[in-house]
Amino acid sequence: MSTMLEKLEKLDPAIIDSYRKTGHSDAIPSELQQRIIWYTTVTILAQKSISVNRASAELLKTHPEIKTQYFAKKVYYEALQFFHVDNSISNEVWDDIYAEKFDKLAALCIADNRFEAAGRYLEKAYQLRTNKDSRIKLEDLKPHTFIITNKIKVEDLGFKKVSLHDIATKYSNGAYRDMINKLPISEKEKNELFKDAEIIDDEDE
Repeated sequence: MSTMLEKLEKLDPAIIDSYRKTGHSDAIPSELQQRIIWYTTVTILAQKSISVNRASAELLKTHPEIKTQYFAKKVYYEALQFFHVDNSISNEVWDDIYAEKFDKLAALCIADNRFEAAGRYLEKAYQLRTNKDSRIKLEDLKPHTFIITNKIKVEDLGFKKVSLHDIATKYSNGAYRDMINKLPISEKEKNELFKDAEIIDDEDE
């Protein structure tokens, strides 16, 4: 744990909360006040489901006094630990965090000529980085939009308007046609029955 984190954790949470709301505190040293400001920015960035690299770059852009991206990453991890925001951070962010850790382990293994172990770590890092592509996104779960109005006609939607009588007639004709076709009689006799029943083939309509 960094010295800054140790100092901050010794402070009364109410004092820190008051400073975050008012931007003023006589009880917090200036260096710790600056740290709290940085950590607060991190909590906002952590909600955006962006990688650690992008988040630290944004942090550095917002607070150029941090100076290096390496230090920005350090501040990023400190903020996650200090505010205990694990549960509110998306899985995508944690995947990126652990992917970077596996990358570092792979680099150490390569330096030690342990190439097989390095390959396993790189594979794990790759799996974590590609996990986000297979996840269901919230926008994919949006319900369909239903339009309820009496001003839209079925013809406006590309459908053909058919009366209930026509639908019932076709249904009945279909049942009669099926029944006649199953009779053990000649085609000529079947056609005569179709005529008697006034059943017209759909192709003849």
